[in-house]
Amino acid sequence: MQTYTENEKFLFFDGMSIPKDAANADYQRALAMVAANEAEIVEPPAPSLADAKAARKADLAAYRYARETGGITVGGAEIRTDLESQAKIVGAHALVTAAPEKVIDWKGADGWVQLNASAVTAIALAVGTHIQACYSAEKTHAEAIDACATAAAAGTYDFTGGWPS
Repeated sequence: MQTYTENEKFLFFDGMSIPKDAANADYQRALAMVAANEAEIVEPPAPSLADAKAARKADLAAYRYARETGGITVGGAEIRTDLESQAKIVGAHALVTAAPEKVIDWKGADGWVQLNASAVTAIALAVGTHIQACYSAEKTHAEAIDACATAAAAGTYDFTGGWPS
């Protein structure tokens, strides 16, 4: 008899992921086989401690990335912190470091502004501090996940606290 495992969205069989979609022919065949007692859906094996830690740390990294790139407020202005904006802020900071008298035009989340070296440096420092705080929070949570003694504890570890706002 064939066996399938499942989660909310897929049936898994022989290395294949079959989307749980009524219009999917493979899904309909699998259901027909189960109905005819030619196959059964079984509980997937519990993840190992190492697998549970790895999966939770992958979720943690995605959470950190979302926090890192979600933007910050500096002096009442919304500052984007997506990867492209981070690169542009670094470039602007390099420019005003090399030419401190330079005033640059900047298109922020709230529209156009002119920024002097002091303002660019403050933004770059705030963004850099925010990014570092996100990585530090991820490291702290990753270490806590590594310290979990069971797969269940690792898989349910709550990493949503302790992040910069």
